[in-house]
Amino acid sequence: MKYTEQTSKIIRSDIIRLYLKKNTIRKIAEVCNCSTRTVMKWVKYFRKEMGDEKKEVLLDNESILKRINNIDLGRKSRKQKSSILRKVANYISKKCSNKTTGGTDNCSIRKIVAIGNRKFKLNKDLKHKLTINKVHRFLSRKFGRPRKLIKKPLLKENHIKQRKNFAKYILDNNIDHNKIFFTDEKRFLLSFIPNPQNNKIRLTKEGKRKLKQNNDEIMKKITVEVEKHPKGVMVAGGVCSYGVGKLNFCVGTMNSFAYKQALGNYEKDMEYFKSLGIDLIFQQDNAPCHTSKGSREYLKNINDKLKFWPPNSPDLSPIETVWSFIQQKLEGYKFKNLHDLKQKIIFYWNRIPQDYCKRICDKFINDIKQIYKTGKIKEKNNPYKKIILKKRGIYNDNIENIVYNEKALKKFLKNKKNQTKEKIKKKEL
Repeated sequence: MKYTEQTSKIIRSDIIRLYLKKNTIRKIAEVCNCSTRTVMKWVKYFRKEMGDEKKEVLLDNESILKRINNIDLGRKSRKQKSSILRKVANYISKKCSNKTTGGTDNCSIRKIVAIGNRKFKLNKDLKHKLTINKVHRFLSRKFGRPRKLIKKPLLKENHIKQRKNFAKYILDNNIDHNKIFFTDEKRFLLSFIPNPQNNKIRLTKEGKRKLKQNNDEIMKKITVEVEKHPKGVMVAGGVCSYGVGKLNFCVGTMNSFAYKQALGNYEKDMEYFKSLGIDLIFQQDNAPCHTSKGSREYLKNINDKLKFWPPNSPDLSPIETVWSFIQQKLEGYKFKNLHDLKQKIIFYWNRIPQDYCKRICDKFINDIKQIYKTGKIKEKNNPYKKIILKKRGIYNDNIENIVYNEKALKKFLKNKKNQTKEKIKKKEL
């Protein structure tokens, strides 16, 4: 509870009166509706000031209460004496002048500790010797809490010009952002590759002691075996503010031959939305399979499409946020094979709510307005809101749309022929 100046003074006087009547500290805290810590604070002050006087006299004496009520509530800031020397502190602050643990010359905390102890000869001086905790405490006091780096695409002058032209093209032609059908591909890996910045393991004192002894059990917890070329699934899909289309699973690498098949499935999704009375505009990025001759000829059949897309700008496409959302959901699972991974991807894809799609498409138009002025996006992403997954009756969780590469298609047809031959032989027998 937050108390004003008057109410807090009343509580102080009540605490001392109840204490003189031989009540316990817990009971005083319950009666006064405050914490036991505040009760102990004023009881200690009372004992210090009026230690030797008789309690009978103090019950009637109001001068004690007045003296206690006149104490300022504001806490006095105490200066903590740092065990780091001034010349060493100046050296650390110069190294980390850009307000991050890694400074202008990419120095880590461990490197600062090692160089500082060697430079100022502090290895023998145990009081002023630098440690990782000391340096981390000093930096957090001086520069604040360390933060993670935000990844953004590297934009040159040519990229910024093209982004501005694209923003002008959308705003001048009054293109409705709700009717753009954003499409893209994403590769999901079967084996989970941990990020050392986010995935950290904390050990107990016993665990640290065993780690120094190179215990096998703890070494297994810390180390993760990762494949050099892990297996994965290439997935293609589309999103608009009214929902998502059907997923396309690509067998092999996505080239122009496989992308033509995916374009045919995108057309079916756009026809479905057209039956609901929504005319969508097709969008794609500048990937090599998208800009090939074969895919350009096929795109002539699609009338409503964006003329161009600015290069090196994945931060504009809303579908990238959908891929990152699905990637976060998949991080906790251990998949046995690719079929289990595919089923889990399509499970989450078919349960993405329309509210979420509308929210990420609204962000697109806000980013376009910023790019029209500066060419860059200054605002951060929208704050995280809880996404309630909902099953839609339109799509099944079965893997329906499969796109084949040239090599993969030949293998598939060969296997199919062999299977039919085996069936014929069995029937003859």
